[in-house]
Amino acid sequence: MAKDPYKFVRATGRDKYWRTQDQELADLTATDTGLLKEELGHHVACVVCKSKRHNLAFVKQGFAFVKCCDCGLVFVNPQLDESRLLSSYAHDASHDQWVDVLLTPAQQAYDAKHRFGEAIRRLEKMYPRKKRGRVLDVGCSIGLFLKLMRDRGWEPLGLEINPKAVQYAREHFGLAVDEKLLHEVNYPDRYFQIISLWGVLEHTKNPDEILLQARRLLDPRGRLVILVPNGHSLATRIMHEHSPTFGGRNHLWYFTPSTLTRLLKRTGYQVQSVYTQLSQFDELLHFMRYNDPYLAQKKVSSEEFNVSQSLRRAIERFMIQNHLGYKLIVFASTKIVPS
Repeated sequence: MAKDPYKFVRATGRDKYWRTQDQELADLTATDTGLLKEELGHHVACVVCKSKRHNLAFVKQGFAFVKCCDCGLVFVNPQLDESRLLSSYAHDASHDQWVDVLLTPAQQAYDAKHRFGEAIRRLEKMYPRKKRGRVLDVGCSIGLFLKLMRDRGWEPLGLEINPKAVQYAREHFGLAVDEKLLHEVNYPDRYFQIISLWGVLEHTKNPDEILLQARRLLDPRGRLVILVPNGHSLATRIMHEHSPTFGGRNHLWYFTPSTLTRLLKRTGYQVQSVYTQLSQFDELLHFMRYNDPYLAQKKVSSEEFNVSQSLRRAIERFMIQNHLGYKLIVFASTKIVPS
C-alpha cells in the first residue's frame, strides 16, 4: 500500500468505504448462525480443478473461506447468488464509495505509478509505438489504465457496469466505455491486441468462462494482462481475515501463481510472465505488534517488534523474488510467442 498505511487509508477514504461495506454485509448474515443466509447463497466446486473436497480456513463477516484439498485454491463457499452479486456492483452504496476512493488524488497517483506502471513498461517494450493497437479493459472502473494507455499510443475501449465509474470515464477522460459485461458485447474475433482484467477474475462466478470469452477476442500475437489478489502472498497467509482483500461478497477466488497458471492453461493460454507487487511490510509489522494492520497510528516503543532497514530490504526482496507480494500479475497469450 504505502509507507504509512493509516495515512493512505484516510487520504483515500478507505475507512469510510470499509464502514459502509460492513453495514451491507451485516444485512446478508443470519442472526442465529452468524453466517450467510441460506436462501442467499449456493455451494460451489473449486474453479481450478473442479474438486469438491475442501477444508475450512476461516470465517469472516458471515462468509466461509475454504481451501481446496487438491490444488490449494482458497475460495468462498457458499457464495452469494449471482443476481444479488451483480446488483450490488451497480447499486450498493459501498461500490459508489469505492469509485470515490479511486478518484482521490492519492489513489490515482499510486495506481498510475505502482498498480499499472510496471505492466505498462513491459507492454511498451513488447510493442513499439507504431505497432500499438486496440486495448480492451474489462471492468475498467474510472478508466485510468485506459487513459494511460491512450497517452502512449494505444486505442482504448472499456467495459464497466458501475454507472458512476462509467460516467467519470466518459466525461473526464473522454473514453469509449460500454456499460456491459464481456459476454454481452459482440466484437469480432481477434479484435484486440491487449485485453486487461485488473481486479476482475476474483469477482466473477465463472472465471474460466471470462477467460474463454477473452481468448476469442485476443489477437494471437497479443497479450492478456491479469491482476488478482495473491493467495500466495505473505500478508494474506499471516493476516487471514484481518486482510481487507478477504471480502466474501465480492472477492470469491484467491489465486496463486500456480493455480492461475493452471486455469489459464486449461482455457487455452500460454503464460508468458508472472510477478507480484506490494510487500505490505508495514501492515505486517502493525499486525505483529497486535495492532490493526491498516488503521494503527500510534507510535511504538523501543520494546515493540522492530526490524532493521537492512533486514527489511532483504525480506522485501525475498518476497518479490518468490511471488509473495500482495498482488499477482500475469501476462498470457493464446499461443507461444517470443518473450
